[in-house]
Amino acid sequence: MQTLKNLSPEDIKNYLSKHQMELSKDLEEGKEINHILSKRAELFDLLLQLLWRDSMLAISDLALFAVGGYGRKELLPSSDIDILIYGSEEELTTHKNKIKTFLTRIWDFGVPVGHAVRTQIECQQLAQNDISVATSLIECRPIIAKHVQHESIVSIAFCNNLYSSYDFFHKKIEEQRIRHVRFDHADNHLEPDIKLAPGGLRDFHTIIWIYGRHYRTTRLEELVQKGIFSEFEFDILKKIDNFLKITRFHLHTLANRPQNRLLFEYQEAIAIKMGSKSSTTKNRIEDFMKKFYRFSIRLREFNDVLLQHFEETVLDKNKNKITKAINPRWLIHNNRLELASNEEFEKNPSCLLEPFVLLAKNKSLNGLKASTTRLIYQNRDLINFKFRTNITNINLFMELLRYPDRLPEVFQFMRLFGVLSRYIPEFGKIMGMMQHDLFHIFTVDAHTLQVIRNISRFYNSVSESRFPLATFLVKRISNIELLYLSAIFHDIAKGQKGDHSTMGGRIAYKFCTLHNLPAQHIHLVVWLVENHLLMSITAQKRDISDPETIFQFANLIGNQQRLDYLYCLTVADIAATNPELWTTWKSSLLTSLYQSTKDILKRGAEQLPGQEYYKREVCEDTKTLLPKSILQKTESFWKKLPNEYFIQHSSSELAWHAATLIDRTFPVVAISNPYKKSIIGTTQLLIACENRDELFTDLTFCLTNLGIPILEARLHTGKDNRVISIFTVQKNINGSPHISVSGLRESLLQTVKGIKDKKIRRKKTSRTYRHFAIPSKINFSEDLSGKYTIIEIIAPDRDGLLTIIGTFFTKQS
Repeated sequence: MQTLKNLSPEDIKNYLSKHQMELSKDLEEGKEINHILSKRAELFDLLLQLLWRDSMLAISDLALFAVGGYGRKELLPSSDIDILIYGSEEELTTHKNKIKTFLTRIWDFGVPVGHAVRTQIECQQLAQNDISVATSLIECRPIIAKHVQHESIVSIAFCNNLYSSYDFFHKKIEEQRIRHVRFDHADNHLEPDIKLAPGGLRDFHTIIWIYGRHYRTTRLEELVQKGIFSEFEFDILKKIDNFLKITRFHLHTLANRPQNRLLFEYQEAIAIKMGSKSSTTKNRIEDFMKKFYRFSIRLREFNDVLLQHFEETVLDKNKNKITKAINPRWLIHNNRLELASNEEFEKNPSCLLEPFVLLAKNKSLNGLKASTTRLIYQNRDLINFKFRTNITNINLFMELLRYPDRLPEVFQFMRLFGVLSRYIPEFGKIMGMMQHDLFHIFTVDAHTLQVIRNISRFYNSVSESRFPLATFLVKRISNIELLYLSAIFHDIAKGQKGDHSTMGGRIAYKFCTLHNLPAQHIHLVVWLVENHLLMSITAQKRDISDPETIFQFANLIGNQQRLDYLYCLTVADIAATNPELWTTWKSSLLTSLYQSTKDILKRGAEQLPGQEYYKREVCEDTKTLLPKSILQKTESFWKKLPNEYFIQHSSSELAWHAATLIDRTFPVVAISNPYKKSIIGTTQLLIACENRDELFTDLTFCLTNLGIPILEARLHTGKDNRVISIFTVQKNINGSPHISVSGLRESLLQTVKGIKDKKIRRKKTSRTYRHFAIPSKINFSEDLSGKYTIIEIIAPDRDGLLTIIGTFFTKQS
């Protein structure tokens, strides 16, 4: 690299740009990432030294230190240059203008600077009041400083009067806990923050800060030499650290700013830069992100075990040891499980499963001792085919499933420690596997554990208000372990060629047979895995107001036991895919499907009433709700309407329509049904008018322009050529309509009359949607009666979609 000839802002910017290109080239050629980041930090050291002298600060008795990532010599392309200007109050005051000039000149060449100007006393006071300041001083590196000034900073950074190792540890742990809560404890969102999310670089830094402050070194190599970390732990941590740093380097370069979230728009480019050889965009992204998530999981493992190890071996070293034997193999040591002998795993491999059963049984236990966890890491490869076919281990795993209270937490331990992926090898294949779509916000393994967590919440009534029916049903299920097994295997074949439900059923059959389940239990688990999408698809994509649909669904279900299990699994699955996907509308659809199917299973298919019987029954119920003044006119009103109208609406809806429309001059627009309590977050619109071309298109166009999402639309044309249109629409977040009721009614009335805004007000396509090429699908099928053709259209949602579809059908008529 050529030397810098002058310090003008333009020359410095050009110099930095060329240097950054050289560093990017070095990375592409395979040079070590820490060497590259260190090289960039040293470049800025040189620049700051030149500016320091050029600003006439060299004659002062002030010092300049690098802090943060810059202090660690880990300077990424768009990271802030964090510096500390340090000296006596007198020197800082005397050279105040020169300091201002120095800082202004740094800003002039386009580099973000985080700066602090402090005295020794100010550093001490701020460090005492702010753990982040105290942490930054640990990594404070001199750029221009005398030895005595550096020693002064070091004395503050490692002063036990400010923080003991105990205080520093617990403050950093609390800081990490709060940070993890911000990210909902998730290490597996589709667009993860590689710096701050659980399993990100900050978890690595937290390990280094806690150990480094106590042992007065932040270099991993020295901690290995001191016997604090093993060579195995050192190698894994270095691999994780290097991978995350390289990823972050590419991210900063592509975004040209300090970007830490792995947004969709950068994932494929980074995958290619990281060496992906896959042929499609989807595969490139999924392969790269799977590797990322696996490293992230490993970092969470090490963060958990090493911080716990520090607590046990340093902070609790002289603490009174309270030990109690549970059995010859296991002890309780200060409320944590401890292996009685370091050789126990080799002598008795079944011990690798036993602690998880003990944790599930005993809620008072706080996990495993760090020394025991480390031994699990060293011995987990003992979980092999011989281990999995051992009857003792089979019984231990099945026993584990019978303790639902703590099962999600225990499974999370097993996932982090690599035990679950070894006991169920197919689970290992979905570890870190992202699903490149807009619905699954978790990786497949994390989604599976979320399903298990939801079932446990049903069982413990933790979420009864949100999932009342599932909470009721799960308590009457005779074998809850079968529901958990279905949850484990429902997505186990994701990513493999073929239908994942069918393949998952085969894997479940093999596992259940090996685990000696009775034949009827095996068949139930396999059926649930193979049909885990059936209820969701039927409720959301079929007309469940049609008795024929319910009859067909009931035939597929077969019995009440399957219906109960499937409902619980379906609700747990939808809520675990993306918490935002579970709405009161979906809840009402699934509950309605459950209750209708239950009724058919109870009465028997042969006693299923026909459409005429159903019509008479619903009409009689409706009459009991109507005012006497219009009862005589209802029959003539109903005679004009098709049979489907009575099949698709409840008595409360029919009463609303009749009371609103009889003796009224058309067109009529009514909002909200007073006869029926609406589903939270939704409202119904009733529009009655003369039929005309493009009516449906115009109505959907109007609602779209008003920003009102349509959840359901039903249109019924009478013999008098009048149309009754019923729209179920979504309210906004605070529960009120998107516009005023009077404004909505007037807009719809104008639309019915043919007065319409011809220009659709499109919202900007969200950044997320732009990165998913979801192909549209159109399926044709006959209904059960054979009279009608069902057209199923699956397409990405967008403004005006129903209008576009309606316009197409109008043109074809």
